[in-house]
Amino acid sequence: MTGLEKSAGPAGKSYRFLTGPDSPDFCQRVSDALADGWVLYGNPVLTEMGGVLYVGQAVILPEAVHSNILAGKTT
Repeated sequence: MTGLEKSAGPAGKSYRFLTGPDSPDFCQRVSDALADGWVLYGNPVLTEMGGVLYVGQAVILPEAVHSNILAGKTT
């Protein structure tokens, strides 16, 4: 088993978008995903609702990028 196999996403997905209030817990969730083999994808997003700052960060599995390049896909 490779590190990538053990990090397969929910229902075999290769893309996840993590969201939540800006807190140490959210930062830990992103850190945990990175430790499990996911990589950051794009910039984080921020929004404020009712005085609370919410953040989001997309993560992907590296083989998703590799397989799209091999298939000739750029997006």
